[in-house]
Amino acid sequence: MKKLGLFFVFLIIISCSKKNIEEEEDVILVTYQLSILTSEGGTVNYNNPNNGLFETGSRVILEAIANEDFYFTEWSNGSRENPITINIDSDVTIFPKFLNKMSVIKRFNEIVIGDGENGPMHTLKWKAMKISIQGASTEIDKELDLFIEELNTILSNDNQFSCEKVTDNYGVHMVNSTAEEFLNIYPRYENNGINLEDFWGYASWSANVEGYINEGTVFLNKPEMNWIKAIKWTIRHELGHVLGLKHTPDETSIMHPLFREDINEDFSDIDKEALRFLHDNRIPLKSDLESSNAILKNILGVNSSKIIQQNSKVKQNTNERSKRGYHFKCHRV
Repeated sequence: MKKLGLFFVFLIIISCSKKNIEEEEDVILVTYQLSILTSEGGTVNYNNPNNGLFETGSRVILEAIANEDFYFTEWSNGSRENPITINIDSDVTIFPKFLNKMSVIKRFNEIVIGDGENGPMHTLKWKAMKISIQGASTEIDKELDLFIEELNTILSNDNQFSCEKVTDNYGVHMVNSTAEEFLNIYPRYENNGINLEDFWGYASWSANVEGYINEGTVFLNKPEMNWIKAIKWTIRHELGHVLGLKHTPDETSIMHPLFREDINEDFSDIDKEALRFLHDNRIPLKSDLESSNAILKNILGVNSSKIIQQNSKVKQNTNERSKRGYHFKCHRV
């Protein structure tokens, strides 16, 4: 009886072992597709033995390699890491973003350094930017929140910078109202020769003698703020001015004075890079055109012969300019 029992146990063990082997043989390895889209200005290096197919759980290292006249800015998923490690647990599509070095320097010159009337003649910027909004609709509140989130992401390279919405009027005061109502709040703009009702928005700001912008005013023309694209563009464009940016003749930039549907609705990648370089700690406050160009060329590794030198105009009294600030009016289409 004992022998029979032992034999029965042995059969069970053998039977279980066979079943486990069979189950292991039935396991199917899951693979996913990693798609690297092509980008102007560079390529991507990575180990790709199976034409983009990788087993689930794989870790793939991607390195963006820029061409000579370009530089890597970020991946399509928002990461600025390079190389970047991708964990494969689903199909993945990704591509690197490269920008032309000269295009970025040109845009920086266009929207950061002014001529004394259209923006400051040197670099000025914010530290803590606090924004309050008066008379906001639900759509305006939403777009302002989205812009603040976007701005903090763009300027994550500046660990001193922050932007938040507040309830008091300290910092940037945005007013969504009619022109008449705005002038009742800010009568000092009444005799400056500007018909506010003719514009989607209006912005002004001033800076201290150190070079930090510390206050601003934004008018949103309430009768015109009935189209979501108008709201989105006007908030970003006017707050772009309050960030220290000026108008540009380039219609692809959000800082062009006219809204162009499907052309300059958002901050472009080049606009963002120009703003990031304004907040780069390697570019000191109050850098003029010549010195900021030299710094940008050095950062980007641009040969001096590739840039046509631009003559700097004589600086105005920076203390007087800081007190007076700048004013920007922005047309509808």
